[in-house]
Amino acid sequence: MFNSASHRVIGVEALARFLINDEYILTGELIRHLEEPEFASIYSMALISRLQGFIIQQRNKLDSGFTFSLNLCLFQLCDRTLIQRLVQLKKVAGNNIHIQVEIVERHIHQEIGDDVIEASHFLNQQGIKISLDDFGVESSAFDYLNLVEVDTIKLDKSLTRCREQTLYYKKILQGLLAASRAMNVILIAEGVESEYQKQQLERLGIYLHQGFYYSRPVSMTAFADMLH
Repeated sequence: MFNSASHRVIGVEALARFLINDEYILTGELIRHLEEPEFASIYSMALISRLQGFIIQQRNKLDSGFTFSLNLCLFQLCDRTLIQRLVQLKKVAGNNIHIQVEIVERHIHQEIGDDVIEASHFLNQQGIKISLDDFGVESSAFDYLNLVEVDTIKLDKSLTRCREQTLYYKKILQGLLAASRAMNVILIAEGVESEYQKQQLERLGIYLHQGFYYSRPVSMTAFADMLH
């Protein structure tokens, strides 16, 4: 995650990736595997453990306010063991390092029950931020946005693509930016892959970006080397 106004890396998204032919990839089939209920929390727990170790080792190299985010499916908010591990991760991170949970929008089509709302509020109380990932893929995220205090909206790459020398959904992006300001919610554009796309987003006033233009997926070891 990059702030193009201050030219600073403001955070990273910690993701499970498969190393194939020296490249970290994630296909649609692998995504479905990772998000199956019997596997999702196993992978999330492993990711949290690695992230906790990374923060302990590298905390002195991280700027105050640096954010580590990780994806969760909506149903995982009902996993009390996982929630407690997130709280433990936040305690290790301390006040100067932010922990953010990204709720994957494609899973918000399910009914949002009281247990999910309570878990979301609990995470907020513990200082863990809530983000809506891939916003714009489906309309169901508005239900979650209406019921839960969300800190960040990450715009899906389908909304930030360029066509014929301009942002294809420019007017929609202008509306979402105005709405985010009214709700005091941070807006991050995903899928930024070119200098031109970056400049077009900046002209709209969207300066927080994520995408291959800034970095392709790297291992935790490689990211630690980048901090030197």
